[in-house]
Amino acid sequence: MNNKISLKIAWLFIIIFLLYVSFVIFLISPKINSYLIQIQIQNSKIQFNKVISIINNKLKNSTNSELELLLSSFTLGKTGYIYVVDGLGKVVFDPSGEFKNQEELKVVLPQNGTKLFDELKSSYTRKETLEYNWNRIYDPNNYEYKKISWIEYNKNLDWYIISSVYEEDFSSFVEEINYLILNILIFAFFIFLVITAFVIIKIIAPINKMITEIQKANINIDNSQNEIKSK
Repeated sequence: MNNKISLKIAWLFIIIFLLYVSFVIFLISPKINSYLIQIQIQNSKIQFNKVISIINNKLKNSTNSELELLLSSFTLGKTGYIYVVDGLGKVVFDPSGEFKNQEELKVVLPQNGTKLFDELKSSYTRKETLEYNWNRIYDPNNYEYKKISWIEYNKNLDWYIISSVYEEDFSSFVEEINYLILNILIFAFFIFLVITAFVIIKIIAPINKMITEIQKANINIDNSQNEIKSK
């Protein structure tokens, strides 16, 4: 009896644990992941807006060296940066070195064949975030990496101030946090199972003892009745 009850409880715990892990991985985890990514994107957008404020209010009469110092000190996400292009498409400063300073931004987006500069201006006019596919330094021929660009325009300086952030930078950062949260949830549930098992055992043990005593009493009664009949 005891072994059967213990086996049923063990199977019940295993099933509950598997259901819980599935619930966390397939339902909770993606929602947490999406929420944390949005938080990271919003934080980077706030950082971008701070740079815009500094350029508009403090660097309007300053030299390019001060601009370069400012932009070189800022990082958006893991590897994102901010670069500046003038109204004609000439690169004022690019801290990544991807676009050479003082050269016109002529690069073409492979997904639609339009110039990146034209897309940037169009997105600014529509007050929209520009999302486009780009390559990586370690994967130059693969234009499958999504980039996010926020664009602001300084009319006095005739500058387009542009962010350049890979979307997966936010995902990779969030995955580390999400993995930690997942481990915490599983550990917390494991503790819950241990406590529940302890409580159940405390409840079942007296019941099993009572059942055993009843069974012994029944055996004694049967033996007594048999002895009486034999006499």
